[in-house]
Amino acid sequence: GLSASPGVVTFSVGAGVAIVNGKRIEFPGKVDISFDYTSGATNSFYVVVDNDGCIRVGNEVDKTGGTDYTSPFSVETNLHLGYFDFNSISIYDLRFFVDRVDYKLLNELIVSPEEHFGHFSTIKRAVRYCEVFSNIFKGQKKPKIILAPGVHLIDSIIEFDFDLEIEGCGPESIVRRTAGYLLQTGRQLFQIGKQDPADGANRFLYGVKLSNFTYRSFGAVDLGFQASSAIVISHNVDLPENSKVASFHIDNVRFVTPEYGAPFLWAEFISIGTPDLLVAVGGTFQNVSITNCYFYNFGLYSGALINGAVFCGSVISAGATYNNIIVSNCMRDLTTHISAFTTAANFIDVIGFGPTTNGVLEANNVSID
Repeated sequence: GLSASPGVVTFSVGAGVAIVNGKRIEFPGKVDISFDYTSGATNSFYVVVDNDGCIRVGNEVDKTGGTDYTSPFSVETNLHLGYFDFNSISIYDLRFFVDRVDYKLLNELIVSPEEHFGHFSTIKRAVRYCEVFSNIFKGQKKPKIILAPGVHLIDSIIEFDFDLEIEGCGPESIVRRTAGYLLQTGRQLFQIGKQDPADGANRFLYGVKLSNFTYRSFGAVDLGFQASSAIVISHNVDLPENSKVASFHIDNVRFVTPEYGAPFLWAEFISIGTPDLLVAVGGTFQNVSITNCYFYNFGLYSGALINGAVFCGSVISAGATYNNIIVSNCMRDLTTHISAFTTAANFIDVIGFGPTTNGVLEANNVSID
């Protein structure tokens, strides 16, 4: 547990066994550890156990004097136990458990719904770990999350703005919503990049890849207007701090959604740009490839103006620019879709008010309706 008073945080670390720099440490546990978190460049801090078995706590640092913060402790002689993010009031568990050591791979994490068959049991926890991993191991290749076969349930938005790869093990790696996170506007699964441009720059350098899994939507919806993005890619390169070379790839993913029965209202799709519910003016979004995917009833087909599986923009965006966007070598089956607008439907649709496009392309796709 963790408690805080102005300027001071108090917590306890339970007893256990740890491997630190190849050395087995038996830690008896310690209660009521106090730390003054106001003494650093930020109020966020790391907790480690060193190779002598001592608990150490320190504020995150940027040794160059900038704002690119990381752990103050060496990763060679300390085992990182946790990270407290003061801005979001979030605690990140950074431990690998002894009974899962056999599954530890460099820069790679296995997520398995089956206990003891991976490092984490949920995608969200693995993404949270990778976020801090990227801060600690700067300069290393981007972390990779491997989705083991099984059903991976998502009960809330998974948002990240750092380089990451999420790869399944084929069709048997299934991602789906829980019954408590049904299709509803604003309930995307993966939010790649900050949702609100007002939150500042993303931390992408080279980008993100999602590949080789199946998304099966839950066969029910909440009431109301239900058009929603399954995946949103929001990286505005007009922000000076945002990487201009970051690219975003979705490859070999099977998007299988039911026919909800109301083609004008209930649908899922991929969005590039600002999420559904935010009003945005301007912005440049680019370098997105969606390849070798299969869409079954996936997309929104409600007429000539809104028609496709992938949307650049939203109905309330204006003046945005979309560069280097491609959907290629994809298959789609709309034979059971009841919309009257599926014949010769788009794969990509650019919507909103006054958009500009440069290199937005559909190529080598096939569809039956």
